[in-house]
Amino acid sequence: MTTPANAERICIVLRQRGIPAASVQQYRSLLSRANEELKLTVSRHLAKVASAVDDSPSIKWVSALTKIARGDVVDTALFQDLAPLVPVLGAPASPDTLDPPVESNAPIMKTKAAPKKDAEQRAKERQTIHVYGAKAALCLELDRLRPDDAGREKATLTIEAALRREDKTYGWKDKVAVQLGLAELPAFLGAVMGWVPEWYVKAHGSEHDKVLFVKSQPGGVQILVAQRALGLSVPVTYADTYAICSLALKALLENDPHLSSETALQLCRRACGGTA
Repeated sequence: MTTPANAERICIVLRQRGIPAASVQQYRSLLSRANEELKLTVSRHLAKVASAVDDSPSIKWVSALTKIARGDVVDTALFQDLAPLVPVLGAPASPDTLDPPVESNAPIMKTKAAPKKDAEQRAKERQTIHVYGAKAALCLELDRLRPDDAGREKATLTIEAALRREDKTYGWKDKVAVQLGLAELPAFLGAVMGWVPEWYVKAHGSEHDKVLFVKSQPGGVQILVAQRALGLSVPVTYADTYAICSLALKALLENDPHLSSETALQLCRRACGGTA
């Protein structure tokens, strides 16, 4: 008989598998708002994640649950059974949904209120998308480039890849990461959209030894992140390319807010050699 999941169990299973998790308090708050049927659904997905057998759909489902617990945006069209939780948990987090800080000093926090708010806002803007494969996993993050001479920070994507280990966890501590430059971001979006059959960048990283390769294939695209002899390749379905393209488009529009989404996509297509 399936028993309802608890917050501690969710954290333990996800961390054992190397999958990003929210805090215990955030899961606890989420489960307090869920009905019994949804709690049992959480348990069933969690059991598949723990067993690592036919677990890809369950990893995606639990990852969406984690995003909701953190207050991030989730496409409920793909996870309709989670939709009732989004209006409640999508609101700004209250103090009791966060893990307590190691130290607390109210007067100091008040004097540093403005910088703290900026840091929190930036953390919320750093949205991530995870795609899990049989041999590796990807994390695509809305990131920031170094400030230019005028002090402006441009948005971009950082693509990270981690190897799936023998214990069926992901080695994120040994990840390979590639941050896209401004000129590379539109081309990457075009490659994921399928406007070019393949696209790559090389000589990334401090040692100039990292490569990012995107290639169209039936059902989606293949994304490869490599460093020297280590190549980590993950197949990405059309369903996942939607979220990736949406995140890339968000970065482009943040850099050029005067453009509409339609115009930005037309310019990306033109940059890939297509007809706008």
